[in-house]
Amino acid sequence: MGLYQPNGKVVWLLMQTKPLWGVEVTPYGMIATFADITEQICSSPTDPPLELQS
Repeated sequence: MGLYQPNGKVVWLLMQTKPLWGVEVTPYGMIATFADITEQICSSPTDPPLELQS
């Protein structure tokens, strides 16, 4: 998931979610984690800079 910062650059996040199951059939909560993967996404020297065009 890409999110734009106020300076126009994009930060890429890896989001993972898991439901929390109890005794009931329906989940009672959820756990979510976010990891910044911008460097992995933009590691190629041929990648263009990810910025908003004005």
